[in-house]
Amino acid sequence: YELVQFTPTSKIEGYIGLGYHFWRRGLGASDSAPNMADYTEDYSWSYVPVGVRLLNQLNDTLQLGIDFSVRPMFGGRIGIHLSDLNSKLQDVDADLGSQVGFRAEVPLLAALTPGFAVLFKPWYQFSAIGRSDTFEIRSESGEVVSAGYEPDSRTHQFGALISGRFSL
Repeated sequence: YELVQFTPTSKIEGYIGLGYHFWRRGLGASDSAPNMADYTEDYSWSYVPVGVRLLNQLNDTLQLGIDFSVRPMFGGRIGIHLSDLNSKLQDVDADLGSQVGFRAEVPLLAALTPGFAVLFKPWYQFSAIGRSDTFEIRSESGEVVSAGYEPDSRTHQFGALISGRFSL
């Protein structure tokens, strides 16, 4: 959605969306914990990116932008596969606390020919997961043997996308 056309060469756009994140975390033996057994945790949540994008046409062949979005999460879940550690334990499923993350991008689009352009887009993303509910750890017979929770955490990710655009 275009909000403002500043000049023939620059504009600002706002957007809103819906996203889903899934991460399977494999844990297990390492040099620092050689006696640990392998198991997995599944993290998932939905989020609503609400953002603004500033695009500026620098010249006939270059466009530079700044894109920033906040990403409130909802419906966060963790599944812990305790049966991988010990077949006498039941797997756990718990709610994660909702947090707000964000993403920033700086896209640079270069038109190399009239029908071909290259996009370079470095990005940074911050995600946060709130503390889970306290959950019971149960034996295969259903007896409560312990309790636990997933602590809150923060993740900083960065990368870059390089892609080509063709038009006929």
